[in-house]
Amino acid sequence: MKSTFERSSVLILTALLLLWVFTIVLSFQLDPFSDNLTGLGWVSGHRLWMILYAMYACLLNAYLSWKVFGKDGHSRNGWMAAACWVTGLIGCLIPYDPSGKQVLLSDFHLLFSVLGSAGYLLVMVYTVVTLDSSFAQRKSATAVMIALAPSLLFFALSQSISWLCEVSFICLNASILVWNLMTAQKSK
Repeated sequence: MKSTFERSSVLILTALLLLWVFTIVLSFQLDPFSDNLTGLGWVSGHRLWMILYAMYACLLNAYLSWKVFGKDGHSRNGWMAAACWVTGLIGCLIPYDPSGKQVLLSDFHLLFSVLGSAGYLLVMVYTVVTLDSSFAQRKSATAVMIALAPSLLFFALSQSISWLCEVSFICLNASILVWNLMTAQKSK
């Protein structure tokens, strides 16, 4: 009979693997250097793919963030991090119209997307600098901020928020958080 650790590890690793596979499959649906998740759904007409990917990626990252940063009696960091991922998801699901016909919706799309992303990074900075956070949480938050580097590189190369910019952070963040959960569970 498998232990709880083994069952949860298999489930979390499977969820991470599915995220990477989903990302690779969708990468063939668009130009990863110029298109982005919003373009996939609201411009290219692949709304279902965009909605499914956004929901899966954001909710998985929200759950993992809540698990990693909400432990050790500091649930505020976990809830704030998860709320930021949900805010980004809401932004992604609000239609974006590059033609400018639906300016208000496009503005809300951008607002929620930026609030979710920037808010998450601010939670990571807060986690690193506050004395309330455990050493493990500070270490995880530092790794998450380092994982932003490839995303920023893709941003600089494409000069826009491209698919590679988005998914490099989404997948690396999830991978770091899964690694953290696996090593934390093994040490118990």
